Amino acid sequence: MNFKKLFLSLFFVLASLCAYAEVQITANVNKTLVDTSEDITLTITVKAPTTRDLSPIMPSLPNFNIYASGQDISRGMINGKVSSVQVFTYLLTPRFAGKSTIGSFTVNVDGQTYTTEPIEVEVYRAGQGNAKTSLNKTKKPAKNAAYTAANNSQIVQTLTNIAAAAAKNAASQSEAKAADAKNKISQVAPDFFMTAKTDKTTAYLNEQITLKIRFYQAFSTLGNPLYDRPKMEGLISEEIKTSTGYETIGSRQFAFTEFDIAVFGIVPGQAKIGSAAISYNVADSAMDAFDLFFSGRTGITKKVETAPIDISIRPLPKDGKPTSFYGAVGADYKINAEVDNSATQAGAPITLTVSISGNGNMRAIGNLPPPDLGGSFRVYETTSSSSTKIQNTLVGGTKVYKTIIVPRATGKYNIAPIEFSYFDTNEKIYKTIKLNDISLEVSPAAQETSEASAVSFAGDNPAQARVEKLSDDISYIKNGQLSLPSKILLFIANLGKINYLVFFFIAAALLFYFIDKGSIDLLSSRRALLKAKKAIIKAKELDGVSDALEDYLEAKLGEPIGSKTMENVSQKLALSAGLSAKLNGLWEEFSMLKYAPSSMVNAETLEDSAKKTLNLIEEIEKEIR
Repeated sequence: MNFKKLFLSLFFVLASLCAYAEVQITANVNKTLVDTSEDITLTITVKAPTTRDLSPIMPSLPNFNIYASGQDISRGMINGKVSSVQVFTYLLTPRFAGKSTIGSFTVNVDGQTYTTEPIEVEVYRAGQGNAKTSLNKTKKPAKNAAYTAANNSQIVQTLTNIAAAAAKNAASQSEAKAADAKNKISQVAPDFFMTAKTDKTTAYLNEQITLKIRFYQAFSTLGNPLYDRPKMEGLISEEIKTSTGYETIGSRQFAFTEFDIAVFGIVPGQAKIGSAAISYNVADSAMDAFDLFFSGRTGITKKVETAPIDISIRPLPKDGKPTSFYGAVGADYKINAEVDNSATQAGAPITLTVSISGNGNMRAIGNLPPPDLGGSFRVYETTSSSSTKIQNTLVGGTKVYKTIIVPRATGKYNIAPIEFSYFDTNEKIYKTIKLNDISLEVSPAAQETSEASAVSFAGDNPAQARVEKLSDDISYIKNGQLSLPSKILLFIANLGKINYLVFFFIAAALLFYFIDKGSIDLLSSRRALLKAKKAIIKAKELDGVSDALEDYLEAKLGEPIGSKTMENVSQKLALSAGLSAKLNGLWEEFSMLKYAPSSMVNAETLEDSAKKTLNLIEEIEKEIR
């Protein structure tokens, strides 16, 4: 391998010594005769046995305004030789009429200077060339005075018409030229750049803001670029999709990667979308191809980023806010409610399920109050879960509330209409939707019969009912010849109360054995509780409180939480519906405060969160003992 590297290095050195004759630089224009309202496109092409950037040195061009219009570089290796073709495009706007010279452009390659040939162009004022052509076509010898006068009159009229048309055309072209030149200047872009924009910079609390981030590249990078997401202040975000495509800017075609993100304001006031950034590697010299194959080099690391975006979050209107509003913001909300059994027995549980769907941030919707069923039902605490669905660029989903109700008495009942209100972001008003009554029919609980007796009637008279005994004797099982282990067990059983000592010593021996092996930790539950309390009391930031709760739950589960939801954790710990709802609510509160501005998370907020967490883990301890 070393010999091969040495051979290739010598080959490239010899190739570079012979490269001077292979360097070519040419200049071309799209036209050499123009009027003062037209532009000239100048193209400089550099072919050289190197991949370095060979931007040409411009001559003095006092008769033109010159703008860079684009750059295209093609690099490669053919027959062991590194080469490139670099095309530079410029836009020349004439300043004066007359003959002008576009001087020589130069490039330096390994100490040698290469130049283009000068180019002669002619610039005339708008309409001047057309007028000369018209005069040449209409100029004829006069036969007499009348003919001459008529002919001169015709020429004058022709010239007048041509001049008027030329003036009108020149005026329109002059207006368009300024806008076109400005547009072309704005379209001059580097090889790599990023953009970020939102569909709005002012939004209501929890109203969706769509953020689009694009990374443009004129050619491929070495390896995969690394993307850093923007940091959010006072906002939470939801990834929508990532897509790729192509876009022509000026005369160049760029490949782009687009990141679509849904952003929601969580507190009124000023919020900010931070800078997104992408790091990428590009070739740094003509030897990069050699380095990539043999020395493992990755080129030069560069970085581009977007500018931050300020967002104004408006509070929701207080006027007209209904009592059935629980934080839903968006559009096209729908509500559905059902019970799993509309005809049941007294004492049998019924599950009431309320589903809310629409376009909006479902995590922002609070808990619905339990239905008011009076004293005829026992109502347990409501639990909730949410799911997200993305359609086009709109974030929506469904939030489901489940409530267990148990009828206490027989009869027919109606669950009152359930109302739900949301703030419609399309019409900027509150809307209320509700369902019709849900009917329930509760019958008496079924009577249980004894397995040891049966009720029978004499004839059809219930008064003559009697209880008959189904069996009045016991058939004993007779043992045959007992084996030695069976005899030992029978002997121990015949010892009476003394045999409890035998089982006690056996159980104690097994317990000490497993404790010694570390399979049983009698203090693990107590240790997890004490550790969590100590961490919460010492926590100086909100993350310390949430980490303590997470460590406590993992200790109880005996496994990492990972991607588990709080609903999964509650199920594994067999928590009651009420305690599960408290755990889920506290976890969502931690998630919301995590993205809140630092000014919102103060000492009072930390103390309140720590108190809630301590109370919660003590309730969990009592329930799962």
